[in-house]
Amino acid sequence: MKHFNSVSIAVAFWFMTTMAASAADLGTIATARGTITSSELSQHVQALASDAFEGREGGTRGGRASGAYLLDAIRRLEYISEATQGDLTQEFGNGYRNILVLLPGSDPEASKEVIVVGGHYDHVGYGTWQNSQGPIGYIHNGADDNASGVAALLEVLEAFDSMKAAPRRTVLFAFWDAEEKGLLGSKHWLNYPTISVDRVQFTINSDMLGRLRNEELILNGVRTAAGLRELCSRQNATTGLNLKFDWDLIPDSDHYPFLERRVPLIMLHTGKHYDYHRPSDDADKVNMEGLETVSRFLFQLVFETAQRPELPAFRAASRQENEAARENLLRPLAQPAPRLGISWDSELSKQGIIQVGNVVTGSAADQGGIQTGDRILSMGRVPAEKIADLRTLVLVLENPVPVQVQRDGNPDPIDLELNLPGNPIRVGVSWRTDDVEPNCVILNRVIKNSPADVGGLQLGDRIYEVSGNAVTSSEKFMSLISDLPSPLQFVVERKGRIDNVDVDLSAAVRND
Repeated sequence: MKHFNSVSIAVAFWFMTTMAASAADLGTIATARGTITSSELSQHVQALASDAFEGREGGTRGGRASGAYLLDAIRRLEYISEATQGDLTQEFGNGYRNILVLLPGSDPEASKEVIVVGGHYDHVGYGTWQNSQGPIGYIHNGADDNASGVAALLEVLEAFDSMKAAPRRTVLFAFWDAEEKGLLGSKHWLNYPTISVDRVQFTINSDMLGRLRNEELILNGVRTAAGLRELCSRQNATTGLNLKFDWDLIPDSDHYPFLERRVPLIMLHTGKHYDYHRPSDDADKVNMEGLETVSRFLFQLVFETAQRPELPAFRAASRQENEAARENLLRPLAQPAPRLGISWDSELSKQGIIQVGNVVTGSAADQGGIQTGDRILSMGRVPAEKIADLRTLVLVLENPVPVQVQRDGNPDPIDLELNLPGNPIRVGVSWRTDDVEPNCVILNRVIKNSPADVGGLQLGDRIYEVSGNAVTSSEKFMSLISDLPSPLQFVVERKGRIDNVDVDLSAAVRND
């Protein structure tokens, strides 16, 4: 990554039926994914981050030697070497060279479109005051930045090699040089492309994948085209990462020159750390098991974008969006005002005893005649011993609400009637839609203690389905949650993981 001083349940998400017929008996995606191993990733990272390559500075003997290592590794892949067209190197500048592996697509029409999958293999050598966090004069091995991303690309190449067949679209695997000198490798290729830039429909950039923490993988660029968040989340079904979808798009790696050419993109990384651009960025600090998981996710993302029927168009507005805009947009709606206006002993209520504590002056309870010390025998004709949570019950009751209480000094129960403020709820959510995320709604409020809250829905959840019905619009979602019987079964995306959440609309009442 360039230094500057100033984005579960198993989901079927790949489509082998669209591959060339000759590929039908050549193995499955799962088998190819399984060729990506932490042991092989470790070998590549340790080699590229060894002192022998002297920090891989572009244009130096160490940089050239690391390029030779990559070329040797690529040429050992039999199918890839046979399928690749043309020279693997693109020389430019002051001894720099990009290493390019073009895998022609299998579909006569779709192969005209190209997916560029890249990562820079250079680093900062011995460091300077301009590019090092210090101390300078020592080898900066760049194990995470970006031996980790390069190792992932090599393993993804090997996974494609094991399939012995190309996907529908053409894929260009690009190992960029001189990224640390100002994104020179990717800029040079775009200015002097080896294939027409007009053919490039998507790009994926891998930079610093080696420090996976809390299973969190950061994805930038998901708003450069519609539907990319769902696309990435679907590919995460078997890897189970926590995907952080970051709206910032800054010129800190090789995705940015493609952004300037209006190419939709995804940038993958695991975040900066203390060792960034320091001599201490060594191989022993790379999370190899995490790198394996991220690399397998990368493989599935590459395969899916190269295989799917259509790719979305570039969205220019993404260049004006950032994390601040995301945080502003995602501010939750306020919780509704309390409907009842009393307190009670929650421990006693678990035993079916609802003893009234304070009564808020002017509340529905106060106006309806409930008094401190009353014992609620029933509410809304639900006996106290059947009330699972009075807070949930109050939210769903329709007016007028009959209440029966036992009061000290009165031998007989007292019947009261309440008129609760606000409207009763069925599920307890509010939502918004976003054209960049079609075919879902985004929850911007989950009412506390509502059936949705009790069932496990959360603020920010993306809802794709309700009880087997696709959410195609806000109106469709409204009709589904209003009309379908309990329990409602939601297909939810949260932090890039897709799962099922069941919401029991009778959660306020014990069924035992």
